[in-house]
Amino acid sequence: MGDTCKKSDVDISAKKLQNTTIKEHKLQYGAKQIVGICIPASISMSLVLIAIKMVPSFAEVRQNLPYVPFSENVPTTLHRTANSLLNALLFTVMVISTTVMILILYLYKCYRIINTWLAFTSFFLLTFFTFLYFKEAMLSFNYPVDDVTVTIGLWNFGIVGMVGIHWKAPKLLQQCYLIYIATLMALVFIKYLPDWSAWMILIILVIWDCLAVLSPNGPLRIFIETVKQRSDTIPPSLLYVSFADLIAEDENEETQADELLKTGHSTPGIKLGLGDFIFYGLLIGKVAKCGDWFVILSCYVGILVGLVTTTTLLSFYKRVMPALPISISLGMVIYFVSVSFLCRVSSELIKKQIFL
Repeated sequence: MGDTCKKSDVDISAKKLQNTTIKEHKLQYGAKQIVGICIPASISMSLVLIAIKMVPSFAEVRQNLPYVPFSENVPTTLHRTANSLLNALLFTVMVISTTVMILILYLYKCYRIINTWLAFTSFFLLTFFTFLYFKEAMLSFNYPVDDVTVTIGLWNFGIVGMVGIHWKAPKLLQQCYLIYIATLMALVFIKYLPDWSAWMILIILVIWDCLAVLSPNGPLRIFIETVKQRSDTIPPSLLYVSFADLIAEDENEETQADELLKTGHSTPGIKLGLGDFIFYGLLIGKVAKCGDWFVILSCYVGILVGLVTTTTLLSFYKRVMPALPISISLGMVIYFVSVSFLCRVSSELIKKQIFL
């Protein structure tokens, strides 16, 4: 009897120790995932800020995108607000149409069409748009570069990017290209979206993101559930067009993750759509035009706080969560409050030489 009691006590102690170890691993794993999401978001926003500060023409809106046709150079505020709202609605219609089209193609298993479309989009960004922005940067720096060198460099850059994103490459290289694409798209939107239209677009996209992810018949939710049912993997380029997707692993995957943690192997983590990086960059780029570093850094921190909050909610609710609403809302509130009140107060204090 004594030996039996001792064995049971040892088993209980071993189980408690094992449970404690698993909990510690989960906490460590969760912290690593949060850091792993915040780092690429921070890099993308930092690259946007560096590009705008080094080449100010990147933030100058000279012409609108084709699906943002209404001008904001109008005499009255009401007319400008109406035009920006119309631009935002047209932009949102374009986003919804693209999302629904990809969903329909995926439901009918038209994988070749999806892959061809995404490959063409990636190659166009890595070559044509890269050439446009590289040329503008060289003109800004007044640095001459011959056409042969640029052509060879862009061709190699684009081919390596296509192989890294759509085929096989080291994970770090693939992540670098994905962050670059998100940063480039953010710069495109900053340059070709008027200021008021950009703010309206961000507001409407926050609402759309909630509906698309949280509603039972939302296209993004249907897409994620279909991917899980088919046991498919979402390619990085498809995450780029799927906008706000924070994907939580289901209970079976969590059990597998625990087993992997016990054996010391890596585990599947949180996946963040590249579209989120794009709109984080758009927000921070529009904020950067005010020139106040206090406001810029406040919005920067607000976006990261929103991202961490969303990740925490993700682990709590164990379901797909939209990544835009909290981060974009916090960033916009901080920006408008700072511009409307804090900047004016600090300016008055500086004028009167009052130091706090």
